[in-house]
Parts: sequence; C-alpha cells; structure tokens
Amino acid sequence: MLLGLFLISCATPPKYADISMTEPIQREILRYSDNEHKIVISFIIKGHVGTYRNGDERRKTTLYPGINFNLMNNSDKNITIDWNEVWFILGNQSGYRIMHKETVNHECERQKDPTVVLAKTYYSDIIIPCYSIQPANYRFGPKWKNSMLPPVQTTQKVDFGVFLPLQFEGGETVNYKFMFRASGMQK
Repeated sequence: MLLGLFLISCATPPKYADISMTEPIQREILRYSDNEHKIVISFIIKGHVGTYRNGDERRKTTLYPGINFNLMNNSDKNITIDWNEVWFILGNQSGYRIMHKETVNHECERQKDPTVVLAKTYYSDIIIPCYSIQPANYRFGPKWKNSMLPPVQTTQKVDFGVFLPLQFEGGETVNYKFMFRASGMQK
C-alpha cells in the first residue's frame, strides 16, 4: 500500500499534448518569417513539474512559466522592442502586462527600458505575464513561482499569445500578434 502511494506521488503530472501557432499563420512549428522586414521569430514553450494549490490541497502539475522567443534580425536596420507596449493575451481576454529577462519579479508592473536588437544580430528573451508571478514561501525562504497557463487538469484547451510591436530604425513600427493553442493531455 505504501509503495503504491509513493508511486502515485512520484508520477509525472500531465502536460499539454500539443502546442501550435494559430495566428498569423496556422502551423505546428512555432516559427514565423517576415521576408519583407527580414526577420525570423521562433518560440519555445515548455513546461516543468511544479505544484499548485486548490484550496488547501496541493497537486503536482506542469507549469508553463513563459514564452521563450528568438529574434533573428537579418535586416540592415536596428529594431527596438518597447517592453511597455508588449502584451500577453490569454483566451479572448484583453492583454496583460509582461516582464522579460531584464525585469526583477517584484517590479513586473513598473516601466521597462527598451531593448535594441542591432542589424544582422540575434536576440533571445522570455515573455512572462505579470499576473502569473506569485511569491511562494518555501522551506529555505521566499521564491517565485509562476505558470502562464492553467493546469491541464482543469482545461483541455487554452488559447494564448503575445502582442509584440517592433520598431524598425527610421520610424516604422510593425505590430505582430502571435497566437497559440495548447490542447490535449499527455501523461
């Protein structure tokens, strides 16, 4: 009996079986090329095992902390990312403020400095919605835990995305909206 409980508690929690891009194009590969502006943006959305609370009950689940992205600027122009204009979208709800790798957790809602991606260079970052940043007390002091998506146990499908305006040197701003769908359950 005790061995059975141990095996149940150590089991890997379920995760979303499929994450695909639904906008601006539908595809399983999380990558978008804009030939006109000579950029390539790819996304990585992975989960890791964590816990969440449902009242007094704690359950193991797969947490999805944020959207990792890579921007390849193949153009001859610098690109500015104004983080104060970048929004996380969950379902059909309005946008949520975000943080990225240069943001300290407790300063998520504050103004952020822009990032300049130089011409012919590569830039990597992560987009994390501020609503998902929660302080959590652990045995060895406070830490932060987050998940931008609801646990797969509570929903079988969730639509989410990011509004990412990029300002090209010379003043042109292109508003990119990338939407994704996480669906199914994989154990």
